[in-house]
Amino acid sequence: MRTLARFGLIGLLAFAVIAAPISAQDEEVPSSTLTKPELLKLWGSVGDDPGRFQSPWGIDIGPDGQIFLSDHKNQRVQVFTREGEFVREFGQSGGWLEPGQLRGPVGISIGPDGNVYVADAWSHRVQAFTREGEFLRSWQGPSSGLPDDDPRMTPWGIAVGPEGHVFVSDLNLHQIYKFSNEGELIDIWGERGTGPGQFTHPTGMEVSPNHQLYVVDSLNHRVQVFDLNGEFQFAWGDQCSIYIHPDRGCDDPDGDGPLGKTDAQFDSPWGITFDADGRAYVADSANKRIQVFTPDGEFLLKWGEFGRAPGEFDNSVDVEVDAEGRIYVVDLNNQRIQKFSALDVAQTDESSSE
Repeated sequence: MRTLARFGLIGLLAFAVIAAPISAQDEEVPSSTLTKPELLKLWGSVGDDPGRFQSPWGIDIGPDGQIFLSDHKNQRVQVFTREGEFVREFGQSGGWLEPGQLRGPVGISIGPDGNVYVADAWSHRVQAFTREGEFLRSWQGPSSGLPDDDPRMTPWGIAVGPEGHVFVSDLNLHQIYKFSNEGELIDIWGERGTGPGQFTHPTGMEVSPNHQLYVVDSLNHRVQVFDLNGEFQFAWGDQCSIYIHPDRGCDDPDGDGPLGKTDAQFDSPWGITFDADGRAYVADSANKRIQVFTPDGEFLLKWGEFGRAPGEFDNSVDVEVDAEGRIYVVDLNNQRIQKFSALDVAQTDESSSE
């Protein structure tokens, strides 16, 4: 097991770092032309009734197509059909360590065992439930052993691998944990910094179709990729702040402005997911948009801008894709979920000739 220095809490303030891909994936995405998806439906508003939210955050989709959403300030998980119809909820506000009580759920992931794993940030633990919401077990992270450090894990992102291993990002200790699905600690890697394998507030994470772990390194404004044993593979992304620090670090090679709305640049990204074709979708939160990439970080498409109208975002913090390719975006400050059509793909036939 790696032994690493740990660091305390700092505010979520951004600074730039550049990290370019240094290796390629085996998986290839077909040559194609993508068009921006169409808004199909949205649901949610502020409140604590079923179907309403107070800071919706993490999202995942079960094998039966049901949508699981962590309702952060309402201290619960809500479950919906793909059409946005409320099905059930579980979890309740309560003490720090009572089984099944939630205190700031964020990341959520459904494992190959069908169970629901929740990163319960402010109780500093992972909790596991059945899909019906029955509590199974919970666990906390290891103590840092450093006298001036907060020893508690602050789980934020969570992803369950094909063999059932549970990967957790620690927002404030800047590292990644690998657990068994029973909560046994297997490995730790990472520390605060800007180099390969270092993090500044890691958040969302996902295991790709070709079994690599993609970690959103939020305040380094990049995505880092590891094998499932924690070995660094490559990274991509740097900072472009469209709204918070207008035009900071932004390039605009395609002239798609305003304010340098560029490709493969982020401002405090949070969530990530994949579609069945291996494309990576990144929730570029502070830039109020979603970006789509090949598995090795090549830019394909972006859409979204700041606003409250349908199709606009105010902090797009997570994203998920269902089996038919339809896209669900968690729109944090607008207290809603937005559902988009699958990407319209026109395959390029390079072999055709007249």
